[in-house]
Order: sequence, then C-alpha cells, then structure tokens
Amino acid sequence: SFIIGGRYLEQIVLTPVGNVVFWTFRPLDPNVAQMTAGRLAAASATFARRFGSFPKLAPPRIIEAPAGLLAPDVLASSFPEGLLLSPRAFEQGIAGESVLRAAEAEMVRIWFGWRVPLLPETDTLLGRGLGMFAVALVAEARGGEPARRAEIARLLAEYDQTRTAGAEAPLLRPPDQCTPEQLAANTLKSALFLAALDDLAGLDKFEKSLQTLQSAMSGRELMLSLDDLRSSIEAATGTPMADVFRQWINRPGVPDD
Repeated sequence: SFIIGGRYLEQIVLTPVGNVVFWTFRPLDPNVAQMTAGRLAAASATFARRFGSFPKLAPPRIIEAPAGLLAPDVLASSFPEGLLLSPRAFEQGIAGESVLRAAEAEMVRIWFGWRVPLLPETDTLLGRGLGMFAVALVAEARGGEPARRAEIARLLAEYDQTRTAGAEAPLLRPPDQCTPEQLAANTLKSALFLAALDDLAGLDKFEKSLQTLQSAMSGRELMLSLDDLRSSIEAATGTPMADVFRQWINRPGVPDD
C-alpha cells in the first residue's frame, strides 16, 4: 500500500473509453488533462484487452508525486490503481510524448508486477521489458501495424547504440545487480525478445498466453518465473519454445533475423 502525503485537487476527466482521475497540487489546464487522460485511458484499455481485465478495474488514478518521493530520473512510477508522475514530469508537461511513453510503460506493472508479482530475475523481462514493448502495442492500437514496426525499429536502434558502449549482462540478472548501462541494454533486449515471441506465436496467441498467466496467478503469492511464461506460450501455440528461449537468454546480442 501507498500513503501519499499532500493536499490534492481531484479532477475526473471523461474519455471515450473510460474516466481518468487526477490528483494534483494545483488545477490542471483542461486541454492538458483531456489529452493526457485520453492517451492513458486508451493505453489502459489496450492492456486490459491484451493482458486480461480485472473483475473490478477502477478508473486509473494519475497522482502528482510530492518532491523527493521518486528518484530524480524517474518520470512515472506505478501503484496498484494507477500512476505517480514526478514533479519533473509536470515541469516537462504531462501531455508531452516522453512523459506519456514513460507512463504507458510503467502502467503495465499494474498487470505484471502488482497483480502478478515477479521474481527478481524476471523483473527486467516481464516488468521493464514488457512495459517498453507495450508502448509498441499502444502505438499499434493507434496507428496499426506500421506504427508497431516503427516502434520495434526504434527499440532495435537504441539497443544497438547501447551495446556499442559495451553494456551487456546476463538477461536474467536481477536489476539491482546490474549497472545502469547493463540494465538499459537488458531492458531493450527484453522488449525485443517479447516482440519476437509475439511474432512467432501469431494470431494473438502471445496475448492469450499472458491472459492465462494473469488469470491463473493474479492476487496469489506465487511469483511469475521464466518457466511459467514459456509453458504458457507453448500451451497457447502448441509449439516447443525451449530453443527460442535459450537463443535469447543465453547468447549475447539479439538474433540476426
């Protein structure tokens, strides 16, 4: 649970796919609130469709975090019912693309991280990496397959740039055992791995496997492992995935294809 100190103003913004609740220290510009709410409500709806909805999914809450609560380089952080946005996010403008992308990536943790807890060694893959890949899924919902391909190409370019700096670590190393450079490279590689699994599974079977995991493990004390993910994808596709997982997990870099 979170205890958030401060004196907040509440604004409830209606969008075509649901309401968004803002708690801020000062009134938001109505246009900014509407743009932000529309984008994040659409992202929440996409994730519910892709990863599974909850029996009582409350409207997302977007809360202005007090100064000092989040690390200086963090724009957004999740909690079980929504997002905390840092003071820096408000300084940059919460309807700006960089803030919205960070918020979309962090929102995935409501599904995988909070509802389904992750083992430390799977946090980079199914926490940070899934969040980064999910930005591509949201882009696809807005702009179709070309938008998804553009996001994957951007991830690959960023990964290549990160690797040239010599940052590489085993993909399943817990985040607190990585340098910032290694964690950045592993997060990008994880997002690309999940994109590859999505392509290999085909016909929405990757999403179905995540929905199965969500339904089976949501609210339980069990933590999601890599074996759980592989078993679920194999069950959804009827195809062995051990070689694919070994290629991505055990070898440096990403496959040429």
